Amino acid sequence: MNFTIQSSVFPSHDLCSEESLYFRLNDRCMLQYGEVNRILMSKDGRLNTDTYFNSISIGKWKNHTGLTDLTLKLHFKGKVVLKWWWHRTQHRHLVIGETTLESADAAQARQVQVPQYDRLTDGVINFELFALEDSELTGFEYATVMQPRRDVKLGIAITHFNRQQYVIPAVRRLNEQLLTDPRYVDRVKLFVVDNSQNLQPEEMTGATIIPNANLGGSGGFMRGLIHLQDCGDFTHCLFMDDDASNEIDAIRRTISLLQYAIDENTAVTGAMFYEQVPYLQHENGAWFNGVCFPRNSGLDMRHVHCIVDNEIEEAVDYGGWWFFAFALKSVKEYVFPFFVRGDDTTFSIKNNFKIMTLNGICSWQEDFRMKDSPLTAYLDVRSNLAQSLIGLNPKASRGKALRLIRNGFKKYAWTYHYESAQALLDGVEDVMKGPLFWMENVDMKERRPQIMSRINKEKMQPLLPDWRQKFHWVDKPQKKRLSRRLTLNGHLLPLFVFRKHNVSIPKGYGGRINESFRCKKVLCVDLLSQKGYAVEHDKQAFFSGLLRYYRLRYRFWRDYNKLKLDYQSQLKNLTSREFWKNQFETHNK
Repeated sequence: MNFTIQSSVFPSHDLCSEESLYFRLNDRCMLQYGEVNRILMSKDGRLNTDTYFNSISIGKWKNHTGLTDLTLKLHFKGKVVLKWWWHRTQHRHLVIGETTLESADAAQARQVQVPQYDRLTDGVINFELFALEDSELTGFEYATVMQPRRDVKLGIAITHFNRQQYVIPAVRRLNEQLLTDPRYVDRVKLFVVDNSQNLQPEEMTGATIIPNANLGGSGGFMRGLIHLQDCGDFTHCLFMDDDASNEIDAIRRTISLLQYAIDENTAVTGAMFYEQVPYLQHENGAWFNGVCFPRNSGLDMRHVHCIVDNEIEEAVDYGGWWFFAFALKSVKEYVFPFFVRGDDTTFSIKNNFKIMTLNGICSWQEDFRMKDSPLTAYLDVRSNLAQSLIGLNPKASRGKALRLIRNGFKKYAWTYHYESAQALLDGVEDVMKGPLFWMENVDMKERRPQIMSRINKEKMQPLLPDWRQKFHWVDKPQKKRLSRRLTLNGHLLPLFVFRKHNVSIPKGYGGRINESFRCKKVLCVDLLSQKGYAVEHDKQAFFSGLLRYYRLRYRFWRDYNKLKLDYQSQLKNLTSREFWKNQFETHNK
């Protein structure tokens, strides 16, 4: 009996139509979209699967599952030459096999053993087809005769808050392509934790709705996790964002990996790609050192060398909850009540999952730079300082925590993002209130509106048609580093030495210190959406924020050890199952 571990994936109009992520075709081939996707190949047509979604990560499959064999099941009709390629980092690409195949019926799969299987130790492999006559490919699968090591029953937990325009079509797609598939109908169930309590059952065919008070992502995902545990018949959980913007085969591959993984504590995290630039990877897992550092950020996954480099084994400390699958029995601690930001990091590290990534398992998300705002400045510093105090990073120290505050304040205040700078200081102040603050603000019902009410300038707005005439686009950043440091990026200079023109820069994490220097006004722009906001040099706002910064810095330095003891003494309570069940009972009355 053959067990499918990976299926072909075709581009689509509703999710991703970047064909080079799926296939490489010459001008004698044509990809047809429809209910049944297929590729038509005229004579001399060439089709290659050395792509992100359709190559197979042979090194990871063999090393993490002990896979004993691998067969390609090819659905095509016509006459083709099948050529096999092996790609490895720092090695030339090798042809490892070639054969000629004929088929009169695409419904009947032709099975071909992967050649030189015992030799394949790392990297990725793929096949290439060359049409000797007019031919057609409708799909393929990689399969093995090896029995799965364990049964997997997967519960998918999606947390939703006021994004019906995303979650409704996402649930529909999951239902049509996965939940009603006979192979998965008894193995996968979908649960939507509705933090906004505005979803209707008739809109959620295939999903179970769990109404919940808005306790953020932390509370939403913990509600889903505890629900699956209480059901008693699920082995694994998959956390997903409410837009579920991933290929359905990513879930199938995840199930296969969990079935075959040698280590029962294996977890699978999905890479993050940018929605606006769908072939650009932002993160393929991450490592944590007081703050989070994405793995393999910026790789263009249209290129073979990036696909191969992406499969190099690196330690992954945490997986983002846009796509994170794990064994329920591996959960020993629940998440700290961050509301949002930092919960996925803490959950992964505290439970010591063995986290894997795999090409083809990813999710498309909005660029994090577009989400940066005073509220995220507040949430980020809050979570990073709390993680330091609870001992998430064994190398955490008072000095590192103070540098984190300093760098964050400098990034915002020196670039005229005074609202973000004040929000960051609000976050520091709230952390210094101790564990009681988190217990009393699990739902952020009072604190969040207070932060939001002070945001006036740093809001993304549609750009005026003449913005290019009013703001000079910066091509070459200024290099006057010493001058910037000595003058606090111009805040000690008189206004008459400032440049006469205003500047515009790409929207990012706050502003850019070197490009803001001696500018009275800076426009932060997202060219794709044609939105942005303008910030202005304001000495009064800067120095009042600086005074508050130094006062808080001193208090944090003075109280650090006491805060650390307080947080660690309450950590077990704040990350317990009982704590979260009490929150659900209290807030869902």
